Amino acid sequence: MVEFYVAQEAGFLATAGLEPDVNYAQNGAVATQLVASDHGDVGLITLEPYVASFDKGMGGKFIATIGDQNLFYVGVPVDSDITTFAQLEGKTIGVLSMGSSSIYYAKAMAKEAGFTLADTSFAPVGMGDSALNALRTNQVQALALHRPAFAALERSGFAFRYFKDDAISGFSNYGLFVSDATLAGQRDKLVRFLGAMLKAELFVKTNPEAALRIYWKIQPEARPAGDEAAAVEVGLSELNFELDNASGNERIRPFDADRTQGLLDVLKSEGVASASITVSDIVDGSLFAEAAALVDRDAVVQLATDWKN
Repeated sequence: MVEFYVAQEAGFLATAGLEPDVNYAQNGAVATQLVASDHGDVGLITLEPYVASFDKGMGGKFIATIGDQNLFYVGVPVDSDITTFAQLEGKTIGVLSMGSSSIYYAKAMAKEAGFTLADTSFAPVGMGDSALNALRTNQVQALALHRPAFAALERSGFAFRYFKDDAISGFSNYGLFVSDATLAGQRDKLVRFLGAMLKAELFVKTNPEAALRIYWKIQPEARPAGDEAAAVEVGLSELNFELDNASGNERIRPFDADRTQGLLDVLKSEGVASASITVSDIVDGSLFAEAAALVDRDAVVQLATDWKN
């Protein structure tokens, strides 16, 4: 999430009196468990692992959504003969692993298209070169991955045709998650953290190239090969892909109740979420007004405009 790196480098977190450590979990389910059990303050995760574990007593809330698009979708090579999702009937779809949440949404999209995808319709291919090799050797005819994985493949020069269903893809399933204990006991800290992230979002929107260079500084392996101009062009393209926000609204914002209900309906239909779970069980937008009040928009825009990497 580029906003976090910008919040670090531009001093927004330090100004808020925060020095967070970043730890990477094996997968979303592990990250959810760590945060819900108070072994981490904030998790950047998708909703599915939490929703799936809700009836087991896991407690927490999503305090903000990231973007307005589902993180998972399906892509085929841009020159593929497959031009509609319905043509994937009888095909094999590559996924990161057989535990990937992308399977839920691919199955739901198939139902919308009038056919069924069984578990045997999916094959674990990982990501990066292994996923591309599976496509090129026709082991799979499509990929169902998360947006960062597709962004990395696009960066390598491989173009895709993407399938998105408005009823499934048109809402975010990705955001900032905290435990109930953290929400109750560290509310002020969470407000300051969220305020820093909102400042960073405005910085990225104001000066995306500066944000890109900050990202490269912290994650140098993400810089594309080639000369500077070519690297920036590819990097900005990847950044725009990663920041996909079709509505043009603020990217970091409270979860929309209606859209979140739509997501829950999909997950209930796929047997992931229990019938009793409600939107208020999983989201809490009460921090947002306080966090937004911490953002001096003019000052952030000026800082971003004048930024020198």
